[in-house]
Amino acid sequence: MVVDANGKPVQCTNKTNVGNERLAKDICGILSRKRFKPATLRDGQKVYAILDTFLTMFLPDTDEGRKIMSLRMAPDAELQVTKLPDGSSPEISIILAYDASGKITDCGPANREKDLKMADVACSQRILFDHTIQKDPSGQPVAYVTQKRIRFTTTS
Repeated sequence: MVVDANGKPVQCTNKTNVGNERLAKDICGILSRKRFKPATLRDGQKVYAILDTFLTMFLPDTDEGRKIMSLRMAPDAELQVTKLPDGSSPEISIILAYDASGKITDCGPANREKDLKMADVACSQRILFDHTIQKDPSGQPVAYVTQKRIRFTTTS
């Protein structure tokens, strides 16, 4: 989903769905009528937001429900490390800020991320992330923020 700087959804796309296709399409319709808190840069500037998430709705005691329950969203990037620090999660989320030219201007831990050192490691690997130019409905490039999921795997 793409949300403009005022918190209004301007685009919603289902990448894949398992189960009821009509329900999956209806989710975009429901979300497109919502208003969101505008995304902001650290300096308070309101910007577009690119939301990429994994929604699940299922009846748990059915074959289809069990199949859906076992699905997980793939990470946006994987980093190999020799070992994870004690207590570190193998998956973290970071927020990337892009300017209108698609250049990464800031990177930091997602709001609820507790492992700040691992977020710093992920942010140091900016080369892994695409440099997509996002455009508003009139076709003008815009600054935006997006969240990326990073999975750390060990080489041992």
